[in-house]
Amino acid sequence: MFSRWSPNIQGAIYMVLAMFGFTVNDLFVKIIGLSLPLFEIIAVRGLFICSFLALWWFYMRVNQRNPAPPALRHWPKILFRALMEVLATIAFLMGLVRIPFADVSAVMQSLPLAVTAGAVVFLGEVVGWRRWAAILVGFVGVLIIIRPGTLSFDPAILLIVLSVIFAAARDLVTRTLPEQVDSYWVTVATAIMVVVFAVVATSATAQWQVVSVRQYALMLSAAAFLIVGYQCIIKAMRVGEVASVTPFRYSSLLWAVAFGYLLFGEVPDAYTILGSVLVVGTGLFAWYRERSVAN
Repeated sequence: MFSRWSPNIQGAIYMVLAMFGFTVNDLFVKIIGLSLPLFEIIAVRGLFICSFLALWWFYMRVNQRNPAPPALRHWPKILFRALMEVLATIAFLMGLVRIPFADVSAVMQSLPLAVTAGAVVFLGEVVGWRRWAAILVGFVGVLIIIRPGTLSFDPAILLIVLSVIFAAARDLVTRTLPEQVDSYWVTVATAIMVVVFAVVATSATAQWQVVSVRQYALMLSAAAFLIVGYQCIIKAMRVGEVASVTPFRYSSLLWAVAFGYLLFGEVPDAYTILGSVLVVGTGLFAWYRERSVAN
């Protein structure tokens, strides 16, 4: 699609489009969350995603490109990763429907820092003092955004922090999966677990409600944009150099601020802006140091 540009520019464009897809998905869920129970939203959206994955399977079958299922020994990690994805999704969406869009996105920008810290603790990766300093400053930025102990503190923001922790655990497990485990099966396992958990939770709480055509359309659109996000981020990582396209992840904060202002009238306050600058700035510095050490 963007073949006339260099691979890194193509990767940057795909990364920005991926962040747009993820943010629009969040936007639709936030809108639907005003009128439907959260677990029902997760269940229906998950069914749409499973339908997309089934269509993709038939497409690959027609083209004789079906990925081989992973070996049995890899499934415990795949299922644990799926569980972390489920918990991260639930915590994120529970916070999303209650917290301003920009605040949610700003806290989520700390995910790369959390993954770096977790890689040191659990995977034995080596990080110098400069990146440790960046991680600490980034987490100070998160504290500035959530402002614990003040009148403006909303406990629901802790759900987003919890989502970051679960998402970091998911990414750390993903790092340990061997290359021969096709990402398709990881996605399928995750999608099925999300649907099963959401259906059980909704049934247990007796919160099933009649869904309108408009709500179905929004959830279908959310699932479609989520799939677009996944496909674009895969394209970004395969077309461009990882070190060149990674900084464009932070474009999601710009999308979130724009949508929050245009659709909900949300204007980030000075604390959110300052915290966001610290989180994004330290994330970019940590990326720069990682690239420098690698070279």
